[in-house]
Amino acid sequence: MGWCALSTELSYAFLDDACSAASSQRRFYVEVHGYQPNVMVEVRVRWTPYVNSTGAALYDHFAEANTIGSGLTTGPYPVVPLTPGNAYTGGWDNFFCATTATTDWDNGALPWCTQATLWYTFTLTQGARVFAGWQVEDSTYIDAYGNSMMFQELVPGDSSTTSGMLQHTYSEYGDVGTGFNTYGYCLEPGTYHFMMNTCNGDDTLFYRPYLWVFDNPGDHCANPHSMTVPGLGTYSLSGSVNCHTIGDDYGEDGSDMGCLPGPAGWQSTWFFFEYTGTDTVDVTFSYNNLSTAWGVGRRVFYGDDCTLFTAGECNTNFISQDVISCVDAASGSFFVQVLTPDGSTGNVEITLDIAPNTNPDCIVFDPNTVVAGFTYVKDCLSDSVIFINTSTSGTAITFDWDFGYGGLTSTDIDPHVLYPVLGGTQTYDVTLLATHTGNGQTSTITQTITFDFIRPVVELGADTTICASGTDPWVLDATQTDPAATYLWQDGSSGPTFDAIGTGQFFVEVTLGSCTVRDTIDLVIEPQPVVDLGLDITYCTATQHYLEVWNSGAASILWSDGSTGYDLYVDAPDTVWVQASNGQCVASDTIVINLVISGVSVVVDTAICNGFSYTLPDGNVVSADGSYPVTFLTVAGCDSTITTNLTVLAPLASVVDTTVCSGVCIDLPDGISACVDGSYISTIQNTAGCDSTVTTNLTVLAPLASVVDTTVCSGECIDLPDGVSACMDGSYTSTIQNAAGCDSTITTNLTVSPSIDTLVFAEICTGAIYFLPDGSPAPGPGLYTDTLTTAAGCDSIVTTDLSVVAVINASVNATICSGQSYTLPGGGVVSLDGIYSDTLTSVNGCDSVITTTLTVNAAIDTLVVVRVLHRRFVLPA
Repeated sequence: MGWCALSTELSYAFLDDACSAASSQRRFYVEVHGYQPNVMVEVRVRWTPYVNSTGAALYDHFAEANTIGSGLTTGPYPVVPLTPGNAYTGGWDNFFCATTATTDWDNGALPWCTQATLWYTFTLTQGARVFAGWQVEDSTYIDAYGNSMMFQELVPGDSSTTSGMLQHTYSEYGDVGTGFNTYGYCLEPGTYHFMMNTCNGDDTLFYRPYLWVFDNPGDHCANPHSMTVPGLGTYSLSGSVNCHTIGDDYGEDGSDMGCLPGPAGWQSTWFFFEYTGTDTVDVTFSYNNLSTAWGVGRRVFYGDDCTLFTAGECNTNFISQDVISCVDAASGSFFVQVLTPDGSTGNVEITLDIAPNTNPDCIVFDPNTVVAGFTYVKDCLSDSVIFINTSTSGTAITFDWDFGYGGLTSTDIDPHVLYPVLGGTQTYDVTLLATHTGNGQTSTITQTITFDFIRPVVELGADTTICASGTDPWVLDATQTDPAATYLWQDGSSGPTFDAIGTGQFFVEVTLGSCTVRDTIDLVIEPQPVVDLGLDITYCTATQHYLEVWNSGAASILWSDGSTGYDLYVDAPDTVWVQASNGQCVASDTIVINLVISGVSVVVDTAICNGFSYTLPDGNVVSADGSYPVTFLTVAGCDSTITTNLTVLAPLASVVDTTVCSGVCIDLPDGISACVDGSYISTIQNTAGCDSTVTTNLTVLAPLASVVDTTVCSGECIDLPDGVSACMDGSYTSTIQNAAGCDSTITTNLTVSPSIDTLVFAEICTGAIYFLPDGSPAPGPGLYTDTLTTAAGCDSIVTTDLSVVAVINASVNATICSGQSYTLPGGGVVSLDGIYSDTLTSVNGCDSVITTTLTVNAAIDTLVVVRVLHRRFVLPA
């Protein structure tokens, strides 16, 4: 069955069997349902061939995993150990045809959207930090993507995580010098499976895994964090403890841990220092813990070869100092082994202070010469003695011990010897022979050891779960009978007891004499449920009772009827119990419900005015609306209830708005007279006998006053608002009644505008037209009278005295010589004979015509003959 939809036009597309290499004929059906007859239906099909370049995914399953670093795309694959300092890739593949078969991995905890997986494998012959990423086809970009898992092979061919594989989680993320963000894993030697998964099953891109394998400096004696110290001064070396292990090197193989714990549960980090200066010096080692580790210990070895060195200072207190005197370049090589708990991360820092040695008689220690030496401590857990070998050490050195009692001997490096418990302090002569099997050198040392058999006994108890509230303390007791014992708890407190609050791990170290014993306890505090169903219930009528334990703080509930909810309804006599639990913490309670004879119920409805009170049947006085039940006991001992439904009648309130003229008063509802603006409250009694409040909002209208300005022409009059006639300039006051019936005062300011007489003298040129003030043309000179209207609407008489100015004619005769010019009165310039006319404007503004007659006289030509005889002659100008 494929798509199903209701629409008039549909379009579907699907990829049919794109991952199948085989081809076969198949039949497809399109079914169309219609709700109306005689409807046309059209179905069109377009088929586009799809070319699948790979067919099924190459590395779809665990058994088909590609070997990273082999360079091969198909098996069988050789084992290719990946070495530090190199990058490796797997074969290209895509997710398009991959699956998520459950046979590949039984855990099933893939991201919820995973649609396909690809599998790869690789091998490490030494511990390393491995950073994993993905590479996309046709791209140098690499990222972790977040969709990948790393498994360590426990059983070859077994992909189950219950027995065959161990999943590793990444310990680092980011760019660690690869140029890309990747996930980093701390991996031991072994075979690993790397699974890539995707949420996009239609992704046709090709991917491959990209691994960077990094050396893990400091993880072994042969590959330490190292520093050369050239001379006097202070030098510091910081080294990472990430991903370190306990290996097989001397000093960490389990038989020669010295004073340090382990090897189980611990990891080693190695440092190497080489002094190359020319002075004889004293070397002070200082230590700084910058890691996540606790309980860090360390020890120093003399020498420059992991197979032949001498064990030196050993201390479980990491932050103390070691001082080594009389050191020169020949003896100035030191290893420092730092022990941290498994999984510790971060750095530890070692600082060397190189100072001149001031003792001229000091003897330089030669670490290459066999020297026997040992110290000892009491094993405070077993009453045995732990011998710490400080001799020249290495794989070429053998040791023979004689413990000075009953023929006890050993060839161990750091033997543990159980002497008989004889009570009190004991002494024994112990001899150690160290032999170099290569050159035959030997060294012997005998020491008399003294120790007692006093040790503290600390037992905080087994890890346990406690039922208590989150703030209730659980007392841990490490008290010793010997008052000389001292105590150190995990928080630094030093009392014999400790109040543990909340879930966590707690420990104490108890020291007595030369022994320090430590014990640890893991406490899980589970909240103690609290249930309280209340007192037993006796009721007189059939009713339903609600029991609940919502606030019990319990994870699970069980009632006596088998139900498991946090509440229960009971409608019959019964004995009900409930049990609430939080894992191991349980609380319970029981309640008894009884039925007896029913009582009587009466309802009384009554009302009072506001401000009054009412006495209930039980004598209580109330004054507010409400339903007041009062319970009495019947003779049968059941409740008899009188319920009083009391209604408090609120006072009625009304508002009246009224208006009066100034000087007028009104009578309010309570009989009081009011004459000015204001809000007046009158209290009267309504029909129910309760107070009724009337609020009268009184508005007093002030008399209106207005001013009117008006103008009349001389000889005219006006009628004022009160009917009086006015004909002269002045201010007239009239009093009338307005629409509200109140007096209204109107002041009329009257102005009388007089008539205006004006005489105008005017001149025009002959032939010009003059327009009189009324706009008509004057026919000629004379006196004309026009009557106009002023802005105030009054007559204005204008008399015009008009004169006509005649045109002026003049003649001018002028003479010039030939070649000269003449300027006419009008400004024109001429040079020829002729009569010229210029029209100018007189002082009256009229035309003035000047006629100029111009005569041009001809020039006279004269010939002068001059004879010059060797003398200067000046021609006439």
